[in-house]
Amino acid sequence: MSLYQTTLKQITSNQDLSQTDSETCLAEIFSGKWTPDETATFLEALRQKGESVSEIVGFAQTLKKHMIPVQGIPLAIDLCGTGGGPAHRYNVSTAAAFVLASLGVGVAKHGNRGSRSPNGSFDFIEALGIPILTDTEKLQLLFEKFKLCFLYARAHHPVMASVAEARQKVGGRSIFNLIGPLCNPAGAKRQVLGISDHALGPKLATATKVLGQTHVLIVAGDSGYDEITPFGHTQLWDITDTQCQTIDFQASEIFTCTPDSLRMSDMQQTLKETKDAFSGKETAIARYIALNAGAALYTSEKVKTIDDGILLAKETLQSGQVWDFLQRYIAEAKKHVAQ
Repeated sequence: MSLYQTTLKQITSNQDLSQTDSETCLAEIFSGKWTPDETATFLEALRQKGESVSEIVGFAQTLKKHMIPVQGIPLAIDLCGTGGGPAHRYNVSTAAAFVLASLGVGVAKHGNRGSRSPNGSFDFIEALGIPILTDTEKLQLLFEKFKLCFLYARAHHPVMASVAEARQKVGGRSIFNLIGPLCNPAGAKRQVLGISDHALGPKLATATKVLGQTHVLIVAGDSGYDEITPFGHTQLWDITDTQCQTIDFQASEIFTCTPDSLRMSDMQQTLKETKDAFSGKETAIARYIALNAGAALYTSEKVKTIDDGILLAKETLQSGQVWDFLQRYIAEAKKHVAQ
C-alpha cells in the first residue's frame, strides 16, 4: 500500500501518526504525490480524530523546511492565532503589535489576509497605509529601526499554494491552521498564540516546547475568540509552568464590554477605532488592545505579570505615543517601497 493508504487507515482507526511519519506525509503532499482529493480526505480524517502533538510537530517541521526565512531579527515576539470566532471582529493582535514596538519590544508579526472577511492582519496594515514588504533586507532594516516588521505568510510559505485546492475541499479548519502560527519566518521564540478550540490548548503548549519556543502564552477567549476577551472567561496556558488558568477580566469594571462592541462593520470603522485608541481615547477597543498587549508584554518578559503588562499598555495608549509611532512607521515603510 502507498503511504497515503497506510496512514489514512491508521488515522481512521483512531491511531496517531508518529512525528517521522507526519513529516514524510507532508513532504509527499508538498511534492505533489497525493491528489487534492487524497490530501483533503487525509486532512479531514486528521481533524475528525483530533490532531496529536506528534502530528502537529511533524507537519510544522516539514513546513519550516520549505519556509523562506528572515534572518537578523533577534528576541522577537509573535502575536497570532489559529483563527475562529466572529468574522468581523477587531484585529486586536495587529493593534497590540504597535503598542509593544512603541515600547521597544521587538515584534515579528506573522500573518495573512482574512479568509472569511477582509480583517486579517495584512488587510489591516494595508488599510493603515503600510505597504506589504516581502524583501528580507527591507524587513530587517525596518525591524532595526522600529523593532517591528510584518511577515506575509504567503510570501514566506509559497509551498502552501500547492495545498490550496485540498484546503478548499475540506472547507473548515485543518492542521494547517494549527501549524501556521508555529512557523514564524523570523524564528520568534516568544509568542502569544490564540486558539478558538479550548481542547487544543494542552496540545499546542506541548508542541511549542518541542519546537523550541522559550515562552508561549496560549489563549482561548470567550465565544470562540482566539484572543483574550474583556467579557466572559479566557483560558490561558503558559508553557513555562504548563498550568491552565481561567481568568474573568469582566470582573473588573475597567474591562467591561460586550462582544458587539468588538465587532467592526467595515474597515473604516476599524481605522477610526484604531486612531481613537492609539490617540489616547478610552474606548472598548482601547481596553481590548490593552488586555492583549499586556499579555504580550508579559510573554516578552518586559513585565513580571500580565496585570503589570495591562497597566503599562493602558498607560502607553493613553499617552498618545502609539499614534505617533504608527505615523513614523508608515512613513518609513513607504520609503522602503520607493527605494
